[in-house]
Amino acid sequence: MGVKQQVLYWDIKMKDPRFYVYLIESPSAQDLLESALEGRTLTEALHVSGIDCSYYLAANYQTFDQALGQRLENTLFSDGHRRLPIIHISAHGNPQGMAFTDGTFIAWDALYHRLLNLNERFNGGLIVSVSACFGAYANQLLKPNQRPPFFALVGPTNSIALSDLAIGYAAFYHNIKKFWNIESAFNAMKMASGNHEFQITYGNAQQSYQTVLQGATSAW
Repeated sequence: MGVKQQVLYWDIKMKDPRFYVYLIESPSAQDLLESALEGRTLTEALHVSGIDCSYYLAANYQTFDQALGQRLENTLFSDGHRRLPIIHISAHGNPQGMAFTDGTFIAWDALYHRLLNLNERFNGGLIVSVSACFGAYANQLLKPNQRPPFFALVGPTNSIALSDLAIGYAAFYHNIKKFWNIESAFNAMKMASGNHEFQITYGNAQQSYQTVLQGATSAW
């Protein structure tokens, strides 16, 4: 009993009070057959790093929208809106958009209003990770004369191996926790994965993440 209590106490102590990762994964049917689930694998790495996360498997646009909508609202409410969420989307993509397990496809633009609402709620502090081939092309969400739907978007500019995604994003989040510096975390991501096809796009290049954090916490 004493050992169990010590383990639970250590686990709680390690939880980061500043942010958590909200993962939505839509693998292909072949991925499911082979248990090749990058998002599910990443949850284990996040646990080891002491980073809270939520994981949802969305097989179609309807369940994806639920995960990014009401399910996320429930998570934010239960968390008391205390921490900054990082949205992690794991799927298959191309320069135009992303596909779901059932084979349906949406353009990147379809994500704009959901992400904009979240970004503004957290004072411009939203990080979006698009863990998909050509995920960096979701930077098309940035439009002239429109409000940015994220502080930063991170994704690959080309086709990429699942192993590079899993290892790269694990290093990215681990380093965000350790140093709270997004550029340092981004460099660690490329080094750990051995892949330099990752790209980071800022919604507001004048803001540092430290500034964003201060603004968000002052709103709480």
